[in-house]
Amino acid sequence: MMPGVCGRFIILVIALCFLPISVYATEIVIPEGTEVIEAEAFANCSSIRTVVIPDSVTEIGEDAFLNCGEALLIRAGAGSAGATYAKTHQLDYIAGTEYRALIIYQTYPGTGMALQGPATDQKAMTWCLRNLTTTPFNVRVEGNLGANGMISAIASRFADADEDDVSLIYYSGHGDEDGNLIGADKSFSLLSPEELRTALDAVPGRKIVIVDACYSGKLIEEESEPKRGELRATSAENSPQKFVNAFQNAFRPKTRGALNAEEYFVITAARETEESGEGLVDSGGSTIWMGFFTYGFCLGCGWDSPKNQVCALKADANGDSAVSIQEAYRYARNIAMDYNRYQSAAVWPEDCRWFAPFRR
Repeated sequence: MMPGVCGRFIILVIALCFLPISVYATEIVIPEGTEVIEAEAFANCSSIRTVVIPDSVTEIGEDAFLNCGEALLIRAGAGSAGATYAKTHQLDYIAGTEYRALIIYQTYPGTGMALQGPATDQKAMTWCLRNLTTTPFNVRVEGNLGANGMISAIASRFADADEDDVSLIYYSGHGDEDGNLIGADKSFSLLSPEELRTALDAVPGRKIVIVDACYSGKLIEEESEPKRGELRATSAENSPQKFVNAFQNAFRPKTRGALNAEEYFVITAARETEESGEGLVDSGGSTIWMGFFTYGFCLGCGWDSPKNQVCALKADANGDSAVSIQEAYRYARNIAMDYNRYQSAAVWPEDCRWFAPFRR
C-alpha cells in the first residue's frame, strides 16, 4: 500500500472510493453515505480531536481510532454504530447527549457547623459547567438540604436522563468519617455512601460525582499514591500516633467504596482519613474564601475564581486543549495540597484520560 497520511491512506468504503485525510486535520467529518470505516483507518493520527460519524456508518473496524489522542471526541447519532463503538472502546462521545448538573452546597447557617466556602464554591462550579465544558451543562443549584432533600433533588434533576447523557452531581459541605454527606437540616441528617449510590444508580448514562467534603475518599477505593504527610513527623501537629496511623494506612488492603462502578467518574477532595479545608485562596493578589480543592478544580478547568475571569486550561498537562478526569483530579489535588498538606484528593477510575468534559 502506498504511504499516505499517518503512514497510510485512510480508507473509507463509499462506493469503493478512497479518501486521503490531511495529517493536520483536527476534526474529521465522515461523509454521509459512508457505510464502513476500515480497521486502523485513523490509527496513530494524533492530531485528530473530533470525528463526526453519520448514521449511515454501520461498521467500524477494530482499532479504527487507535492512538488518536487521549481526548478524542466522537460525535454520532443516538443508537448509531459510531456511538456504540465509542462506548465499547471508552472514547468520549456526544450522541444526542444532554449534559445536566446538580450542585448541592451546604452552609449550615446559624449553627456551630457553619461554612463560608460552599456558597462561593457553588458559584465557581456553576460558571465552569455552564461556560467551559464540551457542551454547556444545564445546571440546577440547591442549598442547605437534608438527606431526604438530597435524594429527592437527584431524582428530580436527572429524571429525564438516558444512556447517552452525562449527569454531574457536585457537593460542597460537611462529611463524616463514615463517608456520609451531612445534611443542613435541624437534625443534621446523614446521606450514606450506599444511599447516594442507590439514588445515582437510578440515573442512566455516564455520571460524574465531585465531592468537596471531609473524608469523601470513603466513597471510592483509594488509589495507591502516598497520602500527604505520610512517613513525615516533622511538624508539631504530627504526633507519633499520627505518624504510626499514616504508616499503617499506607499498607492496609484497598477497600472498594460505594461508587466504584463502571459508569461512575468520581473525584473527591480528600482521602477517607483526611479533612477537606476551606479558606482564603490567592491569585496574583486577588483573594476569595472557598474550598481549597474546588478552587484548584475550577482553576485547572479554566476559571480563576479570585480574579473572576477565564484563564488558561491549567490542568491540561498534555496540551490537547481538553481536561480529562485524570488531569482535573491531578491539578486540583496539587493545588489543595499547597494550602493543606494533609489533604490529598482521590479519583475513580484511576488514570482515566479519555473522558474530557472540559475543552477549548
